Amino acid sequence: MTKRPLCLLCICFLLFVWLSGSWKEDGISSEASRIASQNAKAKETVLLTGYVYKGEVKNQKNLIYLKNTYLKQQSQLLYLNRVMIEVPTTTYYSIGNKLEARGILREFSRASNPGEFDIKSYYRTFQINYRMQASDISVLKSDILVYQEWLRRLQLTFANQIRAIMPEEEGALMEAMILGMKNEIGQETLSAFQLASVSHVLVISGLHLSLLGMGLYELMKRMGSTNGLAAGVSGFVLVSYTILTGASASTIRAFIMFLTQVVGRRIGRTYDLLTALAFSVLLLLGKNPAYLGYSGFWLSVMAVLGVGLVQPMMEKITDSANRREAKTTKKNGKIKKAWASYISIQLMTLPLILCFYGEIPTYGFFANLLILPSLSLVLLFGLVGIVVSLCSLTAGKLLVLPAVILLKMYILITKFIQKLPWSTLILGSPKKTLIVGYYLVFLLLLYLAGKWGKKVLGGYIICLILVLYHPKAGLTIVNLNVGQGDCSYLETRQGTKLLIDGGSSSESKVGKYRILPFLKSQGVQVLDYMILTHPDSDHMNGLEEFLELINTHQTSLKVQYLILPRWEEAGEDMDRLKLLAEKSGIRVIYLSRGNQIVEGRGKSDLQITVLHPNGEAYLDNTNEGSLTLQVEYKDFTGLFTGDLEGEGEEIVTEYAKDCDYLKVAHHGSNYSTGEDFLEAVKPEIGVLSYGESNRYGHPGFETIARLQDIGCKLYRTAEQGAIRVQTDGRKISAKGYLQ
Repeated sequence: MTKRPLCLLCICFLLFVWLSGSWKEDGISSEASRIASQNAKAKETVLLTGYVYKGEVKNQKNLIYLKNTYLKQQSQLLYLNRVMIEVPTTTYYSIGNKLEARGILREFSRASNPGEFDIKSYYRTFQINYRMQASDISVLKSDILVYQEWLRRLQLTFANQIRAIMPEEEGALMEAMILGMKNEIGQETLSAFQLASVSHVLVISGLHLSLLGMGLYELMKRMGSTNGLAAGVSGFVLVSYTILTGASASTIRAFIMFLTQVVGRRIGRTYDLLTALAFSVLLLLGKNPAYLGYSGFWLSVMAVLGVGLVQPMMEKITDSANRREAKTTKKNGKIKKAWASYISIQLMTLPLILCFYGEIPTYGFFANLLILPSLSLVLLFGLVGIVVSLCSLTAGKLLVLPAVILLKMYILITKFIQKLPWSTLILGSPKKTLIVGYYLVFLLLLYLAGKWGKKVLGGYIICLILVLYHPKAGLTIVNLNVGQGDCSYLETRQGTKLLIDGGSSSESKVGKYRILPFLKSQGVQVLDYMILTHPDSDHMNGLEEFLELINTHQTSLKVQYLILPRWEEAGEDMDRLKLLAEKSGIRVIYLSRGNQIVEGRGKSDLQITVLHPNGEAYLDNTNEGSLTLQVEYKDFTGLFTGDLEGEGEEIVTEYAKDCDYLKVAHHGSNYSTGEDFLEAVKPEIGVLSYGESNRYGHPGFETIARLQDIGCKLYRTAEQGAIRVQTDGRKISAKGYLQ
């Protein structure tokens, strides 16, 4: 480390920024936040001004981004930094325009469930704290930043050329690979690349900058250019390309490292990968500490560390072993080096991939082995074809043909892998303390490997245990925050996993963006039971989305049984759900009062008893026929009631025991959870699942009062996020994810 003082400085600076907490700050005054939050709740419009610095189409929405933005509040101007504004699709504003926009200003939502993507943290990385759907926009100044606007129009021109010379699916991939525009990629194709562990080829990275920057630099040198001119031209081209493609953390990091290499050559210094990385990290965090909370930053840094720190050690161990064997051919040496590079990157990024995604691709190595060797050809033929197409579409189509063929091959490979069984291993998200432990032990192993060779590699098992060990204690119940809806997850110490309901009337694609990420974060590869209490959309639509993802091979998670109330056997509302279950190889079971689910074949601490329905049809009022489950684990009793009300609640009152935990029925509606029912079950803990400011007025004041009168401690998903309840069968604890 003494030979690399910049690396030591980088580590110290990282620790300082992390411990100071400055990476979590958004730089917005409390007064501005208060006013914006207050107006958003009241759905009152506000007026703001700012300068356009970026525009893009994302998720079929036309977005512009304003910087130096101020909120006009009476005679005050409150600084908001950067704001994302959705504008009509036909509207175009040039970079540099000063705009005045009116609309409802909202903060980005925080992740309120384990595994859920944190939109607020993501946009804070780019210093964007608010979003607005503008109802009225006017241009105050028509100034244009010529260079930035030219790059933006160049990006759009290149995108149009790609669509003109390439098929739709392959063209969408090329837009992502060369221009950083992913909006046109189909969801199934994107999922296939992710499950095959090759989604990184769709991200602008060091490979792109190396091919463009170093290629141009070497070309100019061979043409007789001086070092200074070649460095200047290639540097300018890379700056332009970095801005054109969105200036992501990995792209900026790669550009700084390239610049370090070129400048080093110019002044006659040896290039050191780790020192260049440390320098880039210092510059990135010095400019924007929020990168510490960004997954792309960490994965990019760790991948480079894998190449610069782990790979040399692995090659050293391999070389020492080869001295006792016959010399390898040059070709074999290249293959071994490629293997060492890939494995080194995986070893350094594994815990972070699990932390962010909860799963690792099973066949990722083989996919990368087939795709990466030809990736530079795709980029080269793609870029040349696009440029030539500006003069001749026919010539452009011919030149880009090799890239089209290779991209078709990529799609076939990834979709084949996607359909293989166990395409990913869902292992769960490790705690941050275990991740730190992994890296500490791993670095110690690397140090010892220089002395002990291959013998020490067996110690890597300790690292794997650190990130894969998920101790289970008793029974865990998690009520997810799905907005205005219901979703509960149960897991026992023995490993039985159940999902009760899953839907929302306020959040879109809740199955894909909340339920599935949560299950992956918990390491759920196989869900034993998926239970639907009744066919209301706010309990069912997320399960339907979830089964669709399984059916289209967009997740490797499997479900064994779908359980429905017996009266639904004759209902029509469930046909699509049942059909999806059958296509996915899931057995459908119908239960009624008296049926039980018992863990294992022998004696078990877990017993789930169906208290309702009683076999009658509840097609006219599905809430009354809600499948009601009494969960018993040693001395603990929990009650899951769906939207139980009316006659159904009266029937359950006769059979239910005193309970420690109650999933309050119908989101806390005043028309359920009556006095007689509460007197019968006497819950100690009650969980209310509902959406903030919902139009139904849930939870009702009367229900809240009834629950509080019997001494029930209440937890609310809208305020506290996912509610996790733990019990060893005797003691019980509860905590909200946002607490």
